[in-house]
Amino acid sequence: MESLNQNIENHYRKIGLYEDILDRLKEQNIALDNVKRSDISGTDEFHVREATVSKELANSN
Repeated sequence: MESLNQNIENHYRKIGLYEDILDRLKEQNIALDNVKRSDISGTDEFHVREATVSKELANSN
């Protein structure tokens, strides 16, 4: 049986995910050096706790 961490990692693993995100931002004419939360909120805030968890992750060390 896989560990919880392995299950989570497998769920979110996608080869080329980072490049795909960059390409989609470019398609929407979003400057990569000035991405705002509002630019990615539709995909980033799918978490149950919405923006709160994203902010916590961004501020963690």
